[in-house]
Amino acid sequence: MTQPTGETVLAAVVKGGTGYYAAPPWLADRAGEPLRWRVVALDDGGRTLVASDWRSLQLVRP
Repeated sequence: MTQPTGETVLAAVVKGGTGYYAAPPWLADRAGEPLRWRVVALDDGGRTLVASDWRSLQLVRP
């Protein structure tokens, strides 16, 4: 997850087959900021196999 400028806000590695990812609670502090995210599949050596397109995201506080 990055800001539109490319500054990394959050990066996580999730084991294959997990099925979901729960973001850390501090991410809510970024509510209202424009963000973008994508998913990247890595091989066992950490090399990129495939990556999704970047998608826009804006968090909203409940």
